[in-house]
Amino acid sequence: MNVAVTQTIEGEFAMNNNIKSNNKALFTLDEDASEIKLHCPISMPDASGFLWNNNMMLQMNCRGYASAQHMQPEPAKYSYGQSIEAKTFMQPEHHYHASHPGRFFYIKVDDQHLFSLPYEPMRVSLDKFEFFQGTNNIGWRITQRGLHVEIKVKLAENDAIECWEMSVINQSHSQIKVDIYPCFSIGYTSWMNQSACFDESINGIIANYVTPYQKVEDYYKNKDFLDTTVLMTNASVLGYEAQLKAFEGEGGLHAPSALKQKKLANSVALYQTPVAVLHHQIVLPSAKEHNIKWLFGPAKNVEHANTLKKTYLSNTSSDKQDFVKPPAYLFSTQDKVFDNFVNTWLPRQIQYHSQSNRLTRDPQTRNFLQDHMASVLISPSHAKTHFLFALAQQHSNGAMPDGILLHPDAELKYINQIPHSDHNVWLFIFLDAYLQHSGDVNILNEQVGFSDLPTAHSVYEHLKLAAEYLYSQLDHRGLSLIQQGDWCDPMNMVGKEGKGVSFWLSLASAYAFGIFASIAKIQGELADNAHWLSRKTQLNDAVNQQGWDGQWYARGICDNGRIFGVAADKEGQIFLNPQSWAMLSHASKQQDLDLIFTAIDNKLKTPYGIAMLAPAYTQMDADIGRVTQKFPGSAENGSVYNHAASFYAFALFKEGFADRGYEVLRSMLVDNDDALVKQQLPNFIPNYYRGAYYQYPEVAGKSSHLFNTGTCAWFFRCVVELMYGITKTSTSIKINPCIPSHMLPCSVEFKAFGQAVNIHYESRTDIEDLEFTLQNASISNHMSAPEIMLDGSQNKALISVYIPTTEIKDSPQRAENVQA
Repeated sequence: MNVAVTQTIEGEFAMNNNIKSNNKALFTLDEDASEIKLHCPISMPDASGFLWNNNMMLQMNCRGYASAQHMQPEPAKYSYGQSIEAKTFMQPEHHYHASHPGRFFYIKVDDQHLFSLPYEPMRVSLDKFEFFQGTNNIGWRITQRGLHVEIKVKLAENDAIECWEMSVINQSHSQIKVDIYPCFSIGYTSWMNQSACFDESINGIIANYVTPYQKVEDYYKNKDFLDTTVLMTNASVLGYEAQLKAFEGEGGLHAPSALKQKKLANSVALYQTPVAVLHHQIVLPSAKEHNIKWLFGPAKNVEHANTLKKTYLSNTSSDKQDFVKPPAYLFSTQDKVFDNFVNTWLPRQIQYHSQSNRLTRDPQTRNFLQDHMASVLISPSHAKTHFLFALAQQHSNGAMPDGILLHPDAELKYINQIPHSDHNVWLFIFLDAYLQHSGDVNILNEQVGFSDLPTAHSVYEHLKLAAEYLYSQLDHRGLSLIQQGDWCDPMNMVGKEGKGVSFWLSLASAYAFGIFASIAKIQGELADNAHWLSRKTQLNDAVNQQGWDGQWYARGICDNGRIFGVAADKEGQIFLNPQSWAMLSHASKQQDLDLIFTAIDNKLKTPYGIAMLAPAYTQMDADIGRVTQKFPGSAENGSVYNHAASFYAFALFKEGFADRGYEVLRSMLVDNDDALVKQQLPNFIPNYYRGAYYQYPEVAGKSSHLFNTGTCAWFFRCVVELMYGITKTSTSIKINPCIPSHMLPCSVEFKAFGQAVNIHYESRTDIEDLEFTLQNASISNHMSAPEIMLDGSQNKALISVYIPTTEIKDSPQRAENVQA
């Protein structure tokens, strides 16, 4: 044990100092290979990547720890820890520990030198380490003891199965004997029944268990579960271990006793905790390469396992997962980190949300609508299908449910059993985005039913009912009742008695009413247009009269009449969301914006982004709810909650504050400069970075590593719709950019109306208004965003946008024009 500990300390010293001495970046962006590469397992130990398909998700930590779920039909696991686990949704700041499930490979060189890959569990210093996230795979490239080892994992396109492959190259000048021991965690699967053994027919370990239950009816629900986990290989197997204790012995996973012997004991698990360990041996001449494949995942039984083996391990099988689609837009700016993210990783994260529904069968209504909202910029038909699917679950009184049921047998669970007040708002926001990027006004006349009535009504009538329901939920003060939470789920005690109100929801409802007024105008319903503009003004006036605290907007009023989110509060003085949505709803007056910006800059701005509230709560406030019980600076209690920050960025771009808006977006991304603090690679936006910067600076900025977030759609809309200013009608493109001063020149490529489109933006000092050319011919500009007709006659439409220098600065005057 002392030797192993010494190796760990030396390894940490050696690898960290190797990076420091070479001034090497913690990670690099390989645009040609669409990879992000991390060069040390110690500097950012929680860095991770994720893969998914229609039936599963796999998150791999750079050191070899894994978290995986598959749908059957609810989320389930096939690889557990060593103790019984409670079932819950995906959690932020996932804790990795010595017995956490993982995918490990022990390597023994010439019967003498033992180490583990990718780094855990032995933590031996490695000569060279590279962890990479690709668009369709995750892997490692490692050099140690004369061997170069590349390990990759992909997912099957549809089946819930991990496809692993290892390539071993002898880089020394002499022959090397290599013993390879893949060790995949199965863990404590069931207190009712669990076992594991080697099965020759699948050439691997098969672990069987029974999902625990007590109710008779649950037997029938569970009987078709995939209650088997398998590790299969295409290589010859010299031995195996299927029992965890027998493998660990006295050394534990850090130094397994079983690996001190020349052969494994071939132990089986008979109600002991199972594990999947195989033994392969190869003799490699100098400069030669050897490849091995494995499959790991759930199966129904041995017959199902054999089907998977034939499909993915045969010589003719293809386990390649090209699941991730190519990006719909390619951006080029002066900021290459930004370009890399928006061109590769943001579209990937958007696709994950829209295809997986966060691995639940009852996604929250707000999540479902926002996760699919990003699709309006990529595949409007996909977006339309999901919008209509959600709308069909509206109640005939106009209320949207707390969750969208994706299957007839699905039920509302967890947070969806708590009444929230905001779900109707997102219908209008989604449809606004859809209309701006499809021009499909015919959707307003599509006929859709209700959850409680067979009678179908037009989409427009559904929206009118949704707006009326929002209006019916105002109190005697003309403010929106909060129930047991609005967008902020854990703000659950503000309105527990039915009297508390939300200034944020009041502003969001005003924004929704404004959108509906515009839709009414499109529909030719001028009376509705005037009516809902009046109600928008009514709500804005109510908020201004009762929610303006002199320098910013308050968050709400509790059941007992206490207003909160104000300067008089010691904790939770200011919340970001009311400020953002006051800008979106046009409740905020132009002269108040400077006060709001000053308050946000002084109280919410941190080196890692804009916090959701400040100061973070440090003790329970029973007037407000469980949000005040969360650890200060985590999640909704004062973190840099990227979803809320994206609302703010969207509002800033809408008002013409391009530099401010871009700064907010950019703070969500990771650079080598702040990677050590954030502890994350730039392959996804997490739902939050730790806040409470002035209270707990030592942990501020740390990533939650949770890639489920509503941020993605808003970020993407900020870039395409507002920054680059691109919207579409059914026959044309409109361009009205709001580009930060330092980003020009820039460009974007995409397809529209069957042809390629390239738009180039640059600044000019000799013009006063936006100017446009198409195929180098000037376009008459009688409006701020001209309609550029594309008839498909050219292979590529070349559009140039010339921006006067006065237009690329944050301009209150421009904001006034937009608001008017």
